[in-house]
Amino acid sequence: MRKFALTVTCLSVLSALVFGGVGNAAMLSFMDEVALQPTNWDETLSISKFNPSLGTLNSIKYTLDGRVEGSAKYENLDASAATITLDLEAQITLQKPDGSLLVQVFPLAQVNDNAGAFDGTIDFGGTSGATFDNLMGEDSDSITSSNILDLILFTGEGSIDLPIVAVGLSSGTGAGNLITQFKTDALAKVTVEYDYTPVPIPAGLWLLGTGLVGLWGLKRKKRV
Repeated sequence: MRKFALTVTCLSVLSALVFGGVGNAAMLSFMDEVALQPTNWDETLSISKFNPSLGTLNSIKYTLDGRVEGSAKYENLDASAATITLDLEAQITLQKPDGSLLVQVFPLAQVNDNAGAFDGTIDFGGTSGATFDNLMGEDSDSITSSNILDLILFTGEGSIDLPIVAVGLSSGTGAGNLITQFKTDALAKVTVEYDYTPVPIPAGLWLLGTGLVGLWGLKRKKRV
């Protein structure tokens, strides 16, 4: 029984190699991320390169997912009421090792509020101010490149280091005399997908696989 199980296992693996996806494109994906932290931050992500022994690299897809979290406060100092807009925002930029742009996102959480005329106290509350906690916004973007220079850059052994930068862009508008205060945190996740054509299975292995699978089928038929 153990011998039969081993035979089936070996044949299954060989069949997958021989009959599975020959000449078709395959996909390989790697991911790294930066944890939530206050902007402005400058980090480096490490992504595994494409191993050329797997086949021929056709294209690379870079996906950047960014999120901004934090709080926003305002105080309207005008002598009249105003509609205040608060933008809790970050700019997150993924770069190549030479600093050139790969992908960029702008996660944003926006608040609109009606403020009364200045009530005489700067406390981010009352009738002329407000405080908003637990704000959150997300943004995602991706690009696909088949540029030969990019394919060469991301092919080889080991990994490639990609700089990633997050800058706080939070702002407030709506009153001529306005005080704002923001706490802007950002995180990022980067996914790199390699689209490639696998190394063709040698003709000899095709024949060997076909013969072994046929032999296994014949033995099964005799036992039945």
